[in-house]
Amino acid sequence: MELNEAVRRIFLQHRLLIAIAVLAGAAIGVALAVGSKGYTASTRMVIDSQDPKARAESTAIADTARAIATSPSLVRKALADAGVTGKSIDAFATNDISVNTLGTSGVIELSVTDGSRRVAATVANALAQEVIRTRLEIATGLARQTQAAIAGKVTDLDQRIARLDSTLASLNVQLARGGVAQAAALQARIDQLSRLRDFLTQQRGVLETQQAGLLTSSSVGPMPSVISAATAANATAVTSPYRSDGVLGGLLGLILGLAFAVLAESVRPTLAGGAAVARELGTAHLGTYAVDGETGAVDGAVALTHDLKEAAVSAQVRKVDLLGAVPGLELGPLAKALEAATAKATARDSHVHVSGPSSIVVERQLRIRPVGPQNLTEGRETGLVVIAPATLKKTQLNGIAELIRVTRSPLLGVITFKPAQRWWAGIVPERHAAVSAAKAVKQT
Repeated sequence: MELNEAVRRIFLQHRLLIAIAVLAGAAIGVALAVGSKGYTASTRMVIDSQDPKARAESTAIADTARAIATSPSLVRKALADAGVTGKSIDAFATNDISVNTLGTSGVIELSVTDGSRRVAATVANALAQEVIRTRLEIATGLARQTQAAIAGKVTDLDQRIARLDSTLASLNVQLARGGVAQAAALQARIDQLSRLRDFLTQQRGVLETQQAGLLTSSSVGPMPSVISAATAANATAVTSPYRSDGVLGGLLGLILGLAFAVLAESVRPTLAGGAAVARELGTAHLGTYAVDGETGAVDGAVALTHDLKEAAVSAQVRKVDLLGAVPGLELGPLAKALEAATAKATARDSHVHVSGPSSIVVERQLRIRPVGPQNLTEGRETGLVVIAPATLKKTQLNGIAELIRVTRSPLLGVITFKPAQRWWAGIVPERHAAVSAAKAVKQT
């Protein structure tokens, strides 16, 4: 099947179905957009990250904050703090929470959309606090644990040094009061404890240096905080864009309409165009005429006479039977118009002279009449011409194809007609043709 024939079969034959599907899809998209009105509240904050030097670093900061803000546990806690119940946590986190950076800065804007201004602002502020708390726990949790461990060791060393100081003070008093025999032993004990105290003091100094280093490193990064809290008064009303939703709905409708059209053509194929109808019957296409929808008059019969006469001469017939391919066709006006046109053409051709003294009659006049399956004339002197709509279902030709196979009359070709130019033309072409033909009969 050629591409242009496929386009005619799908788009032209089912254009009304496709148009309705597109309009319905666009209307549904706009209707959904109307019902999606809400309010967006935004809060600005910074987390404990160094100021970005490139857009990639800024994007990474926003991604970190977004991953935290959309965590189900944090969203659930923020909604609970705002007193909101009955919402789907996953849907709310996916559709109603957005986190973006402002340019290439390290400032983050967290936005929440809800049908209530108050809920949007309350949830935005609660989420901002949760993001800061979680970020602090992640970034400074190990540092705090290390500081606590060092502080515990320093406290233990202070206690041991204090006990040594008390012991040394007691030994010094005994040395001052004792005799010469005990002086050497006491002095040796005092020297040993003094060396131990110096060692413990040195250890405490190392730990205090480490503690100071941790404090310094933790104070280098920015302090996470909320710069501007969201308020219900500053929440902005937002609506889904009608144009984009309508376009998306229309595209979806177009896809569905095309799918239904393709399915319909697969089940009941359509023959679009006179060439396709003639090809289905295995004969030639002699031309197409038009039917006036108002008067029922036949337009284009003169243009058909040449091919019709050529086919009659080739088949050596003097009579032509017009057989309708679909029920309800009144072919009397067409037969009269074709016979009159061939008569004029024959009269005109009879005056054509060739070189020599004699005049030659080019063609004999054809006798054309409409027939039905019940009064079809069989014989080699009568040719058969099938009259069919330019567009019809393939199954509608089954009966006429069987009749052609059993008749002994030669098939001259197929003549197709165009229904009246109305917006609904082509939906049921055979019905429209019958109505137009009936009008023609009444007027003749």
